[in-house]
Amino acid sequence: MALFRRFNSDQRGAVAMMFGLAALPLVGLAGAAVDYSRAAIEQTKLQRATDAAVLTLVREPRTATPGQLAARAESVMRSLYRPAAGISLATPEVQRVGSSIVVRAQARVPNGLLQVVGLRDTAVASESRVNGSMERIEIALVLDNTGSMAERFDGRVKIEELRSAAVKLVDDLRDIAASPDDVRVSIVPFDTEVRLDAGRYRYRDWLRLKSADRAGWTGYIVDRDTPKDVSDTPPVAALTGTLYPALAKSEWASRGLGDLVPVQPLISLHERAAYEAVTGTIKSMRPRGNTNVGLGVAWGTATLTGSVPLDTPSTSDPRGVRRYMVVLTDGENTQRYVDGEVRRPHSASKWDPTLRMMNARTLSTCDTAKAKGIEVFTIRLLEGDADMLSSCASAPNAKAKQHYFDVQSSPQLKSAFESIIDSITVTRLTH
Repeated sequence: MALFRRFNSDQRGAVAMMFGLAALPLVGLAGAAVDYSRAAIEQTKLQRATDAAVLTLVREPRTATPGQLAARAESVMRSLYRPAAGISLATPEVQRVGSSIVVRAQARVPNGLLQVVGLRDTAVASESRVNGSMERIEIALVLDNTGSMAERFDGRVKIEELRSAAVKLVDDLRDIAASPDDVRVSIVPFDTEVRLDAGRYRYRDWLRLKSADRAGWTGYIVDRDTPKDVSDTPPVAALTGTLYPALAKSEWASRGLGDLVPVQPLISLHERAAYEAVTGTIKSMRPRGNTNVGLGVAWGTATLTGSVPLDTPSTSDPRGVRRYMVVLTDGENTQRYVDGEVRRPHSASKWDPTLRMMNARTLSTCDTAKAKGIEVFTIRLLEGDADMLSSCASAPNAKAKQHYFDVQSSPQLKSAFESIIDSITVTRLTH
């Protein structure tokens, strides 16, 4: 009994007992901090993989099924998300809502100390949504078909590299053409002339061509008279100086250098036949003739604005439209029609008065396009006037940091087209 009374009154070791009891929640809190910190690290890694997956899916064809999208998302995520041992990743969930795509993912991270209190693992989740542009896209490809495009670089002919890169760009655009008005494209092959479908436009009143020559006209047109050569104002049938000068015979075809492929007016990429018409125009391009960049830009503008009656189908789609022009050339201006007369520089010097005049008229034509709301990208392929082409291009903006590309290799050409398509199909990522 005395022993019990001594034990009841003895306070030695009380602090140790109290500390031992208090240590249990402290250890639990420390364990929770460690386990949740580990889970937070995994959640960050999972979110990055989910972002990458959704940005990949937005480039997939609209015809892709939910199952195909989910499989693609899982493939991307498993290639990027490397979970630590014991962590399990569930199959990601993919949902398409209009032009948006949502990817949701979840993983379970096994706990360490928290297992003592019955919490075996911690669930971490991520969600990414990408909003595609709801605006329509119209784009003119203004492509150099001059004689120097027959030269080689990186072991391949320039025109072949151009055809390949341009078809790839059209393929990428077609992937986002879910409805007839989503994406429309025009192609303008140029040298010092452009060529139209003679059968369709032979008797239009905006052509300046002798009646005797109309029956045999093969579709060639050159620069309008000053000052209409740099404008996009419509012609007036009664005013000869406002019309579009047509050549009875192509200068270069007459020399045995063949014909330009005709301009492909603005056309939707939604239907297979239209897509084949666009890619067929690109694949048919052949090099010939001298260079007049301004003429190409003028007709690229015309295909987008409809100022010249190119039979561009109208649309009742109420959405806004973003218009673009991609101008590619591999040389400086070497020939231009001025009020019906051929002008050529006497030298390649930037101080040559004729060359300066030609470059100034080209830049005025570029300014007209930009004033019409057209975003202009320019590509210098190996050679050409870098100052003029960079000035022709639009200024950087939030969607496109770069509008001028100086291409010196085949990989750079592919990269330039990829950068342009990324700018045109800009998306917005949200969590």
